[in-house]
Amino acid sequence: MRKVLIIDDVHVALLDQLRLAGFEVSYLPDIAPSAVADALSDAAVLVVRSKIKVTAELLQKADKLELIARAGSGMDNIVSLPNRPIALVNAPEGNAQAVAEHTLMLLLAMLNQFRSADASVRQFLWQREEHRGTELSELTVGIIGHGHVGGALAQLLQPFGCRILAYDKYKTDFAFGKTEVCSYEHLMEAADVVTFHVPLTKETQQWMSNSWFQSLQKPIWLINAARGELVDAEALLKAIEQGRILGAALDVLPNEKLNQLAFHEQACYQRLFASQKVIFTPHIAGWTTASYRKISEVLAQKILFHFHAK
Repeated sequence: MRKVLIIDDVHVALLDQLRLAGFEVSYLPDIAPSAVADALSDAAVLVVRSKIKVTAELLQKADKLELIARAGSGMDNIVSLPNRPIALVNAPEGNAQAVAEHTLMLLLAMLNQFRSADASVRQFLWQREEHRGTELSELTVGIIGHGHVGGALAQLLQPFGCRILAYDKYKTDFAFGKTEVCSYEHLMEAADVVTFHVPLTKETQQWMSNSWFQSLQKPIWLINAARGELVDAEALLKAIEQGRILGAALDVLPNEKLNQLAFHEQACYQRLFASQKVIFTPHIAGWTTASYRKISEVLAQKILFHFHAK
């Protein structure tokens, strides 16, 4: 009987399906990171969300480990593996709809100055002209990364009548409905809104750097619901102050441990937080009741398929 070690909180659907298939499930969501290495000694599968970074050193005692399953979409916390075959799976299908809907919400809130409008009413101010909005139907939305989330967002945008451009370095011929597949250069030239839906890699880290902001040919609205490390926060702040960014909506930050910020990070964040041009949410784009269940269901299917296909 193969053992599955689960070290993060997951929906009960994952446990039920694995046990029904005959796996021994060790569910330890409260395990200390320092105890994971020993717990892995007899495990065939490790299920992890975001508790730890998986490294070759962590897996030194995991001689029976065959598969690492990430309960989510990003794989950036799997840093290194031993020099032996260990398969990797994740579940980007599970929270794609949730992230797409959240992105659309951020976009509409940004275009209609929701944050500022809400705050002004709470101060007993009824400022209509100051909060005149921008209609999405008048804009061109550029989606960078047309995977599960980017594709779901493109579908949600169809009824709004906006022009939809999509760029993906690794895919072609993925147009759906009104979505136009285009080059990165064309997207950046034409888009009024740019939204990122790519994984964090060495290539994408700090994609939105000072040089990127300086290269913008016109002011844009910017959304990042992917990974915080895609953007240089200080460069973003500078671009907002220069008027290169009309508004930004961020579900993620480069450093999300707000009680452990370096001095320069805290100074930058304080200025970003004070800006009425920026909307923040605390990495909850994919954090819905439905996605919690669907991620576990997708992961269970992939784990079972891995061992069934062998």
